[in-house]
Amino acid sequence: CANTCDGVDWRRAFAVHLWYGSSYEASVSEGFARYLQAFKGSRDDDGNAFQAAYATAPQPHYAPAAMEADRRCDSEVDFRLRDTCFHLLRLYRKQTHRLQRTLDPATHTPYVLDYQLSWPLFCVLQSLHYEHMPASLVARLHCNFAAQLMSLDMWPWAVMVALHIPQASLRESLVKEIIT
Repeated sequence: CANTCDGVDWRRAFAVHLWYGSSYEASVSEGFARYLQAFKGSRDDDGNAFQAAYATAPQPHYAPAAMEADRRCDSEVDFRLRDTCFHLLRLYRKQTHRLQRTLDPATHTPYVLDYQLSWPLFCVLQSLHYEHMPASLVARLHCNFAAQLMSLDMWPWAVMVALHIPQASLRESLVKEIIT
């Protein structure tokens, strides 16, 4: 049997499972579940490999294909580095998926201090009522992006970002720090 997922990136492997590995009535969640099984493989009740993994893991575009290094999340739980789009699909399938994993800059760029996608994505997700990220991490996201903008001498934009901080005292002190 030929492996149609051999040599293709994870998005194409997911598409194969969504379009051709499921019935035409299947939901995105069902296609995603099939893709998860394809890249993780499956095990029997004794823990033995039942079906070997045959699809590419959902790594960020900049990561080498062989990279499977573990990273630590803020909660100190191990997780493998995965692409932002993969996390968005997880969030679609399971609305309680951790937002801090989705918004981690390492999911879309090798520059871990680059929040230029993470912050606007957080704003969009927040407008869609995905608000289950701890307040301390929300404040850190705002502060980190404001600091990035300040380092680029874009202080008016940094003020705008700082004004999104929910905690009034932190918001006030950061805006004062930026404009002085």
